[in-house]
Amino acid sequence: FATVGFEPQVDRERFEYATLAVGFALVLVLVFRFGAGLHGLGRRGFLIVVVGSLVLALTLAYAELLRRYGISSVVEPALDVVRWSRENLRAFPRPIVVLLGIPALVWGVHMRARRRQGWWVCAFGVAATLPVAHSLVNPQGSFLEAALQVTYGVVLGLVVGYLVIRADLALTGPRGSRARAAEEAAAHRPEPSRFRSL
Repeated sequence: FATVGFEPQVDRERFEYATLAVGFALVLVLVFRFGAGLHGLGRRGFLIVVVGSLVLALTLAYAELLRRYGISSVVEPALDVVRWSRENLRAFPRPIVVLLGIPALVWGVHMRARRRQGWWVCAFGVAATLPVAHSLVNPQGSFLEAALQVTYGVVLGLVVGYLVIRADLALTGPRGSRARAAEEAAAHRPEPSRFRSL
């Protein structure tokens, strides 16, 4: 409602980077509290956080390099796809939502259900929520386009998240019901039970 009422005039690039930095900082502080600190992370969780951070940094760096220094023969085909999508589907999903935000939420929730260690992965879900604010602040976009961007991003992100979960289970998952029960019993649960205070 603030974007409608106040019609803020902002530098979009600076706004996107500032909200992404502040959003990640706040979410990491929150997850640090929910996830019982870094000791509840484990080797696998640490690796996931490092890989997620690298994916985010490389995605942002690549997008910025293409925006500033991209060769037209490389950038134009991608822009043609975006234009076609906006003309025919009325919106184009944001890549950071499809490739990082929604899959991180899906995989994090899956890990929480399996091992109670998905808080740190869910932190990257902020990459799914902040582009909504970025779309609403964009003066050239409409609310319908923002809603369609979110819808397309969620649908495609769910597909990517499902593929990540399947790959995770194929590579690291237990084989058979006894192995799953043993994994469940041995899972490190760094958080209190549901109805106890944090």
